[in-house]
Amino acid sequence: MKSSFFLPLFVALSFTVSCSRHPGISGRWSGSHQIDSSTDGPTSFNSRSAKTYCKLVESGGQLTGSITQFGTDAQGFIETEKLQGTISGQLVEWTSGKSGQTGQKNWQYQTTFHGTLKGNIISGRFSQAWDDDGKKTTYEGPVELTKQPDKN
Repeated sequence: MKSSFFLPLFVALSFTVSCSRHPGISGRWSGSHQIDSSTDGPTSFNSRSAKTYCKLVESGGQLTGSITQFGTDAQGFIETEKLQGTISGQLVEWTSGKSGQTGQKNWQYQTTFHGTLKGNIISGRFSQAWDDDGKKTTYEGPVELTKQPDKN
């Protein structure tokens, strides 16, 4: 009687634990993004596809890591910003951003990403809200990242 009770319980718990973790998401990712809309209109951005790189670490459904800025054509894992987010099932979400000063002008932006994980590909959309010394602009577009092989 005990074994007939514990075996199904063990199988159910094992399934729950295996489905709630995403060990394959931790690591380096590379791909592309493209700005396809802006609150300042189509002449305010470059619509060409650009390179994107990020590093993700998953722990208990929480994501941390770094990503290159959307809107720039990145040259690898340089000039990155920190990200924080979550993964639940295949849904991946994070925010990142930066602030600074150029001359006398203050600027800051925050980026949100909403996407899905399918195997070794994360695809979705980003929205980046800029405040450039009081002038607010939002840029949006698609993102696709592919998991890179681990370097041993």
